[in-house]
Amino acid sequence: MPFKVLVVDNELEDLEVTKMILSGDSDFEVVAEADSMTAIELVRKKPNEFAAVLLDYHMPKDGLATAQAMFEINPNLQIAILSADQTREALKKSIAIGVRNFIDKDEDSE
Repeated sequence: MPFKVLVVDNELEDLEVTKMILSGDSDFEVVAEADSMTAIELVRKKPNEFAAVLLDYHMPKDGLATAQAMFEINPNLQIAILSADQTREALKKSIAIGVRNFIDKDEDSE
């Protein structure tokens, strides 16, 4: 049975690339969402549905605010931030709220 992963990114091209990369692995079932509020509602409706959530750091409702809202629903979610912003500040803020990993969008897809 594949792990269900929620990918949230308002940049549609990045969203599709991430979805394509993860969908190429039979271990993952990918749900892609461009709107953070809709993604939060998906988690609210089924708090234990997703094995992991990948969030873009820079969105209209930023990734950290989205992550915090999701953690309020399910504090055990495995959330990783996807970002091209590799500043120390972005990393520290992400880890401080409980994000498990910070993935560089410019990194090799492997």
